[in-house]
Amino acid sequence: MFRGIQRMLHTRIAWEQLPRQPGFGSGTICWRRLPDWTEARVWPRLHEVPA
Repeated sequence: MFRGIQRMLHTRIAWEQLPRQPGFGSGTICWRRLPDWTEARVWPRLHEVPA
C-alpha cells in the first residue's frame, strides 16, 4: 500500500488508476489507509530516516 500511496501522491493520478500489480494495493485500500497513516504521523517519520 505504501507504494500505491507514494505513486498517487507523486504522479497525482486518481486512486482508481493505480497499477494493479503486487505491492501497490488497490486504490480503495490506499485511499482508506492514507488518513490513518497521516494521523499516525508516518510521513514525518519517513523523512527522519536516513536514506
